[in-house]
Amino acid sequence: NSGASFTQAKALSGTTNSQQWRDFDISDDGSKIFLVGENEGLWTSSNSGATWTEQTSTGTGGYSSVRANSSGSKVWIVNGSILTNTTAGSYSTWSNLNSNGYVSVEVSENGSYLLARTTYFLWVSKNSGSTWSQADFMPALAGGNLPFSGFALAMSPNGQYAAADPGYNILHQMKNSADRPGGVTATAGNAQVQLAWDLPATNGSTISDYEIQSSTDGGTTWSTPIAHTTSTTRSRTITSLTNATTYSFRVAAETEWGIGEYSVPVSATPFTLPGAPTNVVGTSANASVSLSWSAPVSNGGSTVTDYLIEYSSGGAYATFLDG
Repeated sequence: NSGASFTQAKALSGTTNSQQWRDFDISDDGSKIFLVGENEGLWTSSNSGATWTEQTSTGTGGYSSVRANSSGSKVWIVNGSILTNTTAGSYSTWSNLNSNGYVSVEVSENGSYLLARTTYFLWVSKNSGSTWSQADFMPALAGGNLPFSGFALAMSPNGQYAAADPGYNILHQMKNSADRPGGVTATAGNAQVQLAWDLPATNGSTISDYEIQSSTDGGTTWSTPIAHTTSTTRSRTITSLTNATTYSFRVAAETEWGIGEYSVPVSATPFTLPGAPTNVVGTSANASVSLSWSAPVSNGGSTVTDYLIEYSSGGAYATFLDG
């Protein structure tokens, strides 16, 4: 009821204040709950707290942090080391990702990006915990003691955004991915559109590629990223389009943190030269010829705005100037 009242799910049997519970997390649907403590290992509930199971494989204590993905199938627990369950949905075997005196961790939904803290330092992994480096998102958080040891962490599910509160009412918001590209232009041609854009701010990341999506319904739905050869060049020609069809395009930079925000869409309509007029009829008169014709079968994807007439009396053709 939106916090109007609260009900204790179920007290863990035999627990007292001596358990010193440190952290908990919950699956998106509320069915799975994970709890760790200073004097306890991992306890889990798969029925919204009605009953609990002690995961004896995690030992008997020393845990300070626990995080789970949205379904609760993957879990990360911290006791100086960062451990994750080896098999999704099972909590009986664990893999040690790294040991560095860690106190807490935040993890992206797919487990690729981890942001962890020790007492005074922030650490980041961009490959599911295989390698780690000190956080370098901004100078205030790079390579030195943080001003307060009790800071909090947060990370968006896609891993592209993170935040750290090192205390003293200072919140550092860290955007790991590049900004959305600006200055996007679209120039239409024959069954193709040439796109170009400006270099976006990288926010400390490294751009490795640009992804482009297209839409033929004004941006209501978007294609998957258009297949291409990986490139950091800030222009691309999209081919094999249908003339006379209006396309919308948007561009995003890809970094080690994944695909960033897409740009504001731009639109263009591919076109080609119109076909030849048909049913051309010439009627002669005194020192003049009257011409008539039908519009070409295809206008090439663009509105016909004028007709060009050339004439010849046996030699080269000349253009008739009609004003």
